[in-house]
Amino acid sequence: MDILKQVQNTIDAYQMLGRGESVLVALSGGSDSATLLSVLCRLREQYGLRIYAAHVNHHLRENAGQDAEFAQELCASFGVECMVHDAQVRDYARGQGISEELAGRALRYAFFDAVRRERGIDKIATAHNQNDAAETVLMHLIRGSGLDGLGGIPYVRGAVIRPLLDCSKAEIEAYCKTFQIPYVVDETNFETDYTRNKIRLELIPQIECINPNFIETAARNAKICAQEADLLNRLAEQACGRCAAGRRLDLEAFRREEPCIRRRVLQLFYKNYVGTAQNLEEKHIENMLKLIESQKNGNSIDIGRQTAAWIEYGALVLGKKERRAAFAYQLEPGVLTHIPEIGASVRVSACDAAAEGVFCFSADEERGIWLRSRRDGDGFYPVGMTGRKKLSDFFIDQKIPRKEREKIPLLAYGDELVWVVDHRRDRRFLPCLDKKFTYAVEIFRDL
Repeated sequence: MDILKQVQNTIDAYQMLGRGESVLVALSGGSDSATLLSVLCRLREQYGLRIYAAHVNHHLRENAGQDAEFAQELCASFGVECMVHDAQVRDYARGQGISEELAGRALRYAFFDAVRRERGIDKIATAHNQNDAAETVLMHLIRGSGLDGLGGIPYVRGAVIRPLLDCSKAEIEAYCKTFQIPYVVDETNFETDYTRNKIRLELIPQIECINPNFIETAARNAKICAQEADLLNRLAEQACGRCAAGRRLDLEAFRREEPCIRRRVLQLFYKNYVGTAQNLEEKHIENMLKLIESQKNGNSIDIGRQTAAWIEYGALVLGKKERRAAFAYQLEPGVLTHIPEIGASVRVSACDAAAEGVFCFSADEERGIWLRSRRDGDGFYPVGMTGRKKLSDFFIDQKIPRKEREKIPLLAYGDELVWVVDHRRDRRFLPCLDKKFTYAVEIFRDL
């Protein structure tokens, strides 16, 4: 089957293009993208297409400027408008702390999508081929991946389409030769500094010594994996609807789901809360599963920089990380102290007996009086309980939501907690006329 017919079959099978739509070709100038441009132009009348092209100059090679000129000349020969963008890939890679390979990809897709939105273009067509799909499968397998990764490169993702995915590199080069399609050769494709190049130039040739049809085999297996992953994702969506509501995941319902879809349920649960699963890594999903196994109220983990997950009375809860600054204010008797962290002012007064309607406490020794935030290891001797209680356990027993715990101020006498404000006092500091020091504490909320 010739490439023109193969691409037409792929477009129709995956409903990539509708009649009269516009498409932006991601044009590097290599054989793949030159073929894609040529084939789409040959199909232009059949589909009623409006075709545009975009080229990104990465400034990574001395002759990168020549590639940009070539792309414009090639487009002119097909009567296609070409937009060129200069991207400072090295600077971006350094600034983001990522590889030049990842930086280039990010900047390319950002430019293509910006052009699509500004010009009202329907689709972005990239020139990934069957060999690229096989390389991607191997990369995911080496780095560790489930079915989604083994599914290779998707034919369609949002506005991005890949009409050449069923065409091999050999078929593409033969097409260029037959129809005398000019293209440029990127010398960096033959360097083994990049992971993908190592796979292409070293690993795949070794595999082909065992299976000469490896590219076709990998592509066929990728399709199967992609189809099965799609089914599991649909099942996971249904399961997530049964288990999750907002930012809470019911653990009893979650445990009733099949183990093979639980990871996907957690991924969807996170995505529905955050808006994207882009920063969710396998280690985060593994940590959530371990957290669920613990079943202990209050246990928590961090998921990336902004999000936390914790167990709260039969549910896994997602929320923003608490970034409340630690505070500690020493309270001088007779002085009104404003504490912005709690939106209130506090006054401590020495007194001879417990004042009615005011929190009072007594002690034998004179120490500093503090109003402060929670610290690791805090504990006290709550009224109505025996022995010492860790503050974290007290909060759990009292069913105080995790997000509220950091907001509760603590009254301390030296290093000892006197009062978990508005919740429970320490029985060692009950008001007593026999003790040497007694204080009244008044809290005035800001209006």
